Amino acid sequence: MQTDRKYVAQRILQLDDDQIGEVVIRIEVPIPDDTDYKCQYSIAWPDKTFHGHAMGVDSMQSLLLALHKIRADILNTPPAKAGSLYWLEAGDGCGLFGIPNC
Repeated sequence: MQTDRKYVAQRILQLDDDQIGEVVIRIEVPIPDDTDYKCQYSIAWPDKTFHGHAMGVDSMQSLLLALHKIRADILNTPPAKAGSLYWLEAGDGCGLFGIPNC
């Protein structure tokens, strides 16, 4: 595992279904990638970790696009579809762009 990664943000969601646990979302600091910027992120579920990235013209765009991709990645999971993920309290959603029942 690489130890020199720098994170710009992290959110821990609670998973409340057949498999109690946490889902940790980490967003890395955007880095230059040729003429654009790359923002890598990970979504760590209790049993696996998903890695993704977004590209942008500048660091701000790559960060914003990474946030949108994270939202889409979360929304397409069975726990989100079942309403089994929450941020602060059960039923309050994930706090990601107004996801009502993830």
